[in-house]
Amino acid sequence: VERFMPPMPVAKWQGVRECTQWGPQAMQPTPGRQMKESEMSERNSCVLNVWTTDTKKTKPVMVWLHGGGFEFGSSTWNPGMQLAKKDVVVVSINHRLNILGFLDLSACSPKYKFSANVGMLDIVAALQWVKDNIRQFGGDPSNVTIFGESGGGGKVGTLMCMPAAKGLFNKAIIMSGTILNVNTKKMSEELGKAVLKELRLTPAQTDMIKNVPYQKLYEAGASRYL
Repeated sequence: VERFMPPMPVAKWQGVRECTQWGPQAMQPTPGRQMKESEMSERNSCVLNVWTTDTKKTKPVMVWLHGGGFEFGSSTWNPGMQLAKKDVVVVSINHRLNILGFLDLSACSPKYKFSANVGMLDIVAALQWVKDNIRQFGGDPSNVTIFGESGGGGKVGTLMCMPAAKGLFNKAIIMSGTILNVNTKKMSEELGKAVLKELRLTPAQTDMIKNVPYQKLYEAGASRYL
């Protein structure tokens, strides 16, 4: 993925790619621990995990959205292999979080008009992948339930309000995490401009934010969001 831009389709590859380990989690603070690129990545963290017991059936599909308040978290927190034994196909995902997923730069440059919600657009892209491909794993693309707890529940509620997600799921389960208070568009735009100012960048220099090291970017956001 490109920083602050909507997700793009993955390039095709030849042959069968071995996927027997967890993909990297999205960028987030990991105090006291250094993580390798294979464990945490900015460019390669938008991954899916699929759990199934029979690729020949047509089972209901359940898509799990992890918690962490849109700030932290990973699909590894709640592996789906046990639930998949209950005659459903389970999908869990990683997507962009915190400042990389939700910094609104739309008031600074029209190029970044979608930046405030690219983390949610990652989830929409994952649901589109499910619709297009889950039948090959024994799942029914016309019977998809999205579910999540805490921040994951908030993501479920957000998807229920997103026109881009219409038709990509059929049922929804929110376990805690109902969002009652959200920033207005004006508030999010002001926060975006404040982060640029913290980084000593002008709106004309918005593109330079793509080169700011993640930790410095996160700290600039934390100083303005908290």
